[in-house]
Amino acid sequence: CSHTVLAIILLICLISVFKHPFIYFQDISQALQLNDFEYSLILLSLYCGNITSLFFGVYVNNLFKSRYQGIASTFTFISGILSLLFCLISYFNTNSTKDNGSMLQIGIVIYGSIIAFLYKNAASIAYATIVGLCNEWSAQQNRGANISRLQLSWSISTLLYIPIGFMLEYAFWYLPFLIFGIILIIYTFIINWGFNFPSTEQQNETDDNRSNSGNIYKAVSDIASNFTQLSPEVQANISDLKTVFNKQISLILLSIFFCSIAQGSFLITTTSFWMEDVYNLETSQVGLMTLSIFLAEIVGSIVMASISDIFGIFFCTFLAFTIEIISSLIILNCSAFIGADIGGLWLAIILIFFLFVGWEIFFITQVLAMIEFGPISVSKNIILLSNFGIASIAKMIGAEFSSWLWFNGHGLTVLSAIWLICNILGLGCYAILYQIKDRRSISDYMPIGDGTNDKDLEESLLPPNTMSPPNSMNNPNYNPNNLRNQPLL
Repeated sequence: CSHTVLAIILLICLISVFKHPFIYFQDISQALQLNDFEYSLILLSLYCGNITSLFFGVYVNNLFKSRYQGIASTFTFISGILSLLFCLISYFNTNSTKDNGSMLQIGIVIYGSIIAFLYKNAASIAYATIVGLCNEWSAQQNRGANISRLQLSWSISTLLYIPIGFMLEYAFWYLPFLIFGIILIIYTFIINWGFNFPSTEQQNETDDNRSNSGNIYKAVSDIASNFTQLSPEVQANISDLKTVFNKQISLILLSIFFCSIAQGSFLITTTSFWMEDVYNLETSQVGLMTLSIFLAEIVGSIVMASISDIFGIFFCTFLAFTIEIISSLIILNCSAFIGADIGGLWLAIILIFFLFVGWEIFFITQVLAMIEFGPISVSKNIILLSNFGIASIAKMIGAEFSSWLWFNGHGLTVLSAIWLICNILGLGCYAILYQIKDRRSISDYMPIGDGTNDKDLEESLLPPNTMSPPNSMNNPNYNPNNLRNQPLL
C-alpha cells in the first residue's frame, strides 16, 4: 500500500546518509583532509549514537504509543537538518592553512563526531517510529508482510552506492548529504499526509481532527513533559533489560561480539582499502563493485527465508560460520603467500560476496536466537536492545583494527587472521550453547527444538497439572498477533 512505499523511501534516506561513509572510507577522509584514524573517530561516534539511541528507545518505546506522526515528523526534520549541517565541514576546509591546519583537523573531528552522534540518535528514533506507523496502520492480516517489505530498505540502500560513487568522483563529497538532508526535511510534511488517517485506537479520541502542526506540537510537548519523570512501565522495561542476561543469552551476545568485530573490520577493509589501495579502482568503480554486497544481502535473506524454519537456529549458524571461516581462511593464505592482490580482483569480489552472505545469514539467525532463548516475560524489543548494543560496540573495535593495521595492504594477512579467529570464537560460543540449550526453567522459557516442532516433548517437560507456557501453541489463549503487534525498534 501507499504508506508502505512512502515508508520504504524514507527509511532508505535515513539509512543512506551515514551508510556510504563506511564504504567510501578513504575518499571521504581525503576530502575532509583527515587521516584514517581521525576519520574513524567520526565513524565511531555513529556506533556510539546507535548504542545510546537503543537504550533511549526503552523510554521512547513508551512515548510512541499514540503520537506516531508527530514524533516521526519531528525526528525526521532533525535528521535532515543534521545531514545538512555535516556539509558545513567543507567551509572549514576552505579556511585551512599551514599554520592552522592541525587545529582545523581537530575541529573537524569534534564537529563531525557531534553531528554524526546526534544524527544517529535522531535517525534511529525516526526509523523505529516509521516502522511503528506501518504496523499501526496496516490491516491486521498484512502487518507481517508490510514489516518484512520495510526491511528491503537496507538492501536497496546498498544500490545507492553506485550513484554516490559517481557523485564523489565527479562532483562534491557533500552532495549525498545535501540531497538526503533535503529529502528528509520534505518528508517532515509527507509523513503527516501519508499517514493522516485514523487508526482503530484513535477513532474514539476527541482530537482526531487536529492539524498536522498540532501533531508535531503535541509530540514535542510530550517529550518535554515526559523527560522529567520515568513512568512505572519504562522503569519496568529497564528492569527487564537486566533480567535478559542468562547463560544462553550471554553466550549469544558473546558470539555477536566476536563476529561483529570481524564484520566491522571487513566492511571497511574489503570495500574501501582493498579496492582502492591494492586494485587502484576509481571511486565510481568501487560503487559498481558493491553490487556484490547487494547480491550477498539478497541471497542471505532468501536462504534464511527458505531454511530457517526447516533446519533451525543451530544448522543456520553452522552454515554461516562455515562460509565466514572458509572465506577468511582463503584470504589469509592467499595474502600470506601471494600478497594483498591474492590472485586477482575477481577472486577478491567473490570472497567479499561470501563474507557478506555469511554475515547476513548469521545476523538473521542471531536475532532469531535472541528471541527464541529470551525470557517470555520480557518484551522482544527489549531483548534485541542488548543484541544491537553489543554489536555496535564490537563494530567500533573492528573499525579501529582496520584503520590501525591496514598499512597500505601489508596488514591484510593480520586482519584476515583476526576475522578467522573471531569467527572461530563465535562458533565456539554456539557449540557451548548447543550443549546447554535446554537447561532452563520451563516456567520462564520456551523449550528449544532445533528445527523441529515436537509438541509431545514440550508437554513432557511441563510439570504436572500446569498450563502450557504463555506463548506456547498449546495454550488456548495463545494469540500470535500479540508478539507481532509489539512496538518495534
